[in-house]
Amino acid sequence: MKIKRKIQIFADFAMTVMLPLLMAYNMIGDTLHEWIGAAMFVMFIIHHVINFRFAASIAKGKYTANRIFITAVDFLLLADMLALMLSAVILSRHVFAFLHLNVSFSFARTAHLLGSYLGFILMSVHIGIHFHTVISTVQKKISNHNRILNIISKVLCAAISSYGLYVFLSRKISAYLFLKTQFVFLDFSEPLILFLFDYISMMILFGAVGYYISKLLRLTDKIRRKNGGNV
Repeated sequence: MKIKRKIQIFADFAMTVMLPLLMAYNMIGDTLHEWIGAAMFVMFIIHHVINFRFAASIAKGKYTANRIFITAVDFLLLADMLALMLSAVILSRHVFAFLHLNVSFSFARTAHLLGSYLGFILMSVHIGIHFHTVISTVQKKISNHNRILNIISKVLCAAISSYGLYVFLSRKISAYLFLKTQFVFLDFSEPLILFLFDYISMMILFGAVGYYISKLLRLTDKIRRKNGGNV
């Protein structure tokens, strides 16, 4: 495996691991949260440098329904991460405190809150979209060796996704997405491991949403091509 590919896998894996940890910022402490956030942005930059061909190909080729969906998610995620980066620097009390920025903390805090939860969902969807090849390969291998195991894996994914939907509703995540509240309420008596499991479940939920939307759009594009561009 080439070094570039190894770096890409490491950066993507690191961001996936750091994502739920960043959502537990009050539980892990401000200092650790800021350092993990800074590491996330470094990995994000590495990810885009390695995948520079995507940016170079934006104006090229035909845009199918699936390509439009993928590009829209990627652009929204890029904008969200840039907003998060800027607001994080403004709010920083440790990593970037030496900058002494004289700007509105209130606006930065609101932007960071919205960007955090929106970014969590967008990144989860992004993971689901771009991991369809890996998921399909794993499912194919499992199906070839053990159909029962294949069924169990799908049922397990559905169960975790259902729990993720319950977590999304019970934790009232939509209130942060629509800025109905500007303060995050966390139960500090809740074990960190349970908090992380809840957020990983939501990651799986939105990853599955991204995966199946992309799969449906790929099927739609395939049918359209067979019909000569008309559905």
